[in-house]
Formats: sequence, structure tokens, C-alpha cells
Amino acid sequence: MKKSKVLTLVGILIIITVILATVGKSHSYEKKMHYNSTDEVIAELNSKPLAAFKDNRKIHGNIIYSDSFYECLSKRKRVTCPAIDYSKLNVRVNNEKNNEENKERIKAKYISLGRNINSFKETEKIEACSLTGTSEDLYDKSVNKIDMDVVFIDEGEGWVIDYFMINSQGNKNDPNK
Repeated sequence: MKKSKVLTLVGILIIITVILATVGKSHSYEKKMHYNSTDEVIAELNSKPLAAFKDNRKIHGNIIYSDSFYECLSKRKRVTCPAIDYSKLNVRVNNEKNNEENKERIKAKYISLGRNINSFKETEKIEACSLTGTSEDLYDKSVNKIDMDVVFIDEGEGWVIDYFMINSQGNKNDPNK
């Protein structure tokens, strides 16, 4: 074979390999649910388990997140690790902290942090709120009091969580502290 034919065949093989490697399913979770309000997202968080250990190994096991939890997360949060160590949540809107001033503070912090991310896009539909309640620890199953700030956005597929910040956790095994 001539040198040019060999180079052409190698080039075609490389192109076919690249095409086959890039075409296919996305590795991120594909949404199936459409939430019409932020209250529906909170209700979903409260109703189902969030995470568990694969193979029941608590120390070095892989954490797997439930599909119902992924339904509540934005595309960006689904692609990156949600980084939450709770197996269950039971939260509600904290009416004491849920005033306009606090909502604007949460949104401003979210936008400020988001500008450090290359693919961050500000959206028109954005809501922020403070949540309070209890969480069940994924590792030792202890119940803790939890306060968190959450930002909900509408990506066109309904309301989802794009940001959450855990502000405080109470003492282990005593959800009243």
C-alpha cells in the first residue's frame, strides 16, 4: 500500500473513533418530573430518601443519590456531585428568616459565587428562601436540626435547586438544639 492510503485509513479510523466516543447518552441524570412551584420541590425532598451507600459500606462506600433527589436539582448540580451527606430531610420554610432582605442576601451570594463558574448563566426566574427542620445523617443515622439557604431556579423544566448552603446543624440526636 502506498503511504498516502495508509495515512488516509488511519485518519478515517481516528475520526470514526472520535465520533463513536462522543455520540451517545449523557452521563448526567435526565429529568422526568416538572415542578410548578418551589413548594413542590420541598415536598419531594421531604417525602423520599436522598442518598444511601452502595454495597452498605459506610466508611469507604460510594454514596449514591436517589432519582427523586436528582429530580430536585438543576442540570449543573446533577452533573457535579450534590455534596450532601443526609439520607433524609424534613424541612419547611423558616418564616422568621424568610423576609425580602434575607432573600436578596441569599440571591446576591448565589450570583456572586456563580460568577466564578465559567458556564454560569443568570436566569430570570429565581427564588431564594431559608429552610429549617431536621436531617438524618447518612453515616450514623443521627437526627440533627438543620438551617439552610436554598436558591431555586426555573431552567425551563420546572423549578429546581441550584444552590444550597447549610448554615447550622444542631447537636446530634437532639433535634431541638
